[in-house]
Amino acid sequence: RIVQQGTVLLKVDPGGYKLEKNRSEAVVKAVRAQIAELKAKEQSAANNLKIDERALTLARTELGRVRTLYDAGNAPLTDVEAAERAVLSAEKTVQGYRNTISELPVSRRVLEAQLLQQQAGVATTQLDLARTEVVAPFTMRLREVNVGLQQSASAGQVLVIGDGIDVFEI
Repeated sequence: RIVQQGTVLLKVDPGGYKLEKNRSEAVVKAVRAQIAELKAKEQSAANNLKIDERALTLARTELGRVRTLYDAGNAPLTDVEAAERAVLSAEKTVQGYRNTISELPVSRRVLEAQLLQQQAGVATTQLDLARTEVVAPFTMRLREVNVGLQQSASAGQVLVIGDGIDVFEI
C-alpha cells in the first residue's frame, strides 16, 4: 500500500500526556502565585519597617528625655527602665523586618528556579503530545505494519517500515 507524504500513519493515545501537561501547568500557576505572594510580603515588610523605624526613633527620643529627667532627679528609675524596654522592643521589631526583607529574595529565587523547572516540564509534555501522531515523512510503500488498532506498543518497538518510491533499481 502506498501512502502520501504527510499522511497520519498512527496515533498514540494522548490522554496521559494531556493529564501531565495540565498538572504541570497547574504547578506553574501555583509557583507564580507563591512568587507574587512573596513580593507582596516583601513590600509589606518594607512598609512596616519604615513605620517601626520611626517608632524606634521616637522611643530613643523618649529614652533620652526620661534619662535627662532622671539625672535631674525628676523621674524615677522605673521610668528609665520602661523607656529602655520600649527601645529594645522597637529595635527587635525593626531587626525582624530587616531579616524578613533579606530572606524573602532568597525564597523568591528558589521559587523562580522551581518555576523554570515546571515550565520545562510543560514544554516536555507539549513535545510528547506532538509525538502522539506519526506522520509519513515522505511518500512511501508500506512494507511492514507491526501494530494494529487499539493495540499497545512499547518504547523502541518498530511499528511501521516503509520504502520510498522516488528511487528504484532496474
